Amino acid sequence: MTPLPDKQNSNRLNQGQFQTQKTKKPMTLPWWCIFIAYGFSFIVVAISGIFIWARGVEFGDQKTGKWLTSCVTGFVSSIFFTQPFKVNNKQINKYFLFQIKSFSY
Repeated sequence: MTPLPDKQNSNRLNQGQFQTQKTKKPMTLPWWCIFIAYGFSFIVVAISGIFIWARGVEFGDQKTGKWLTSCVTGFVSSIFFTQPFKVNNKQINKYFLFQIKSFSY
């Protein structure tokens, strides 16, 4: 190796022929996978309901109805209340965290 600069590469650099390295995009699933995930969740809940009903036959209709109501209410509240609250809370925390970092010197 010679300590002198390489003329061939320095000319390319000046002419802009070197390309910057492309960043890799994160691997994500297609948009339609959310429908498969929700469908799978609903199927699991339905199968769980069937097992609760089958096991609850021993305990009577009233207790089985309470169990099923409890499971369905928990599942629906998780989808419509708990999960959106968690997502919004995470976004708000990120906003304030980056806001504080941008003001620190």
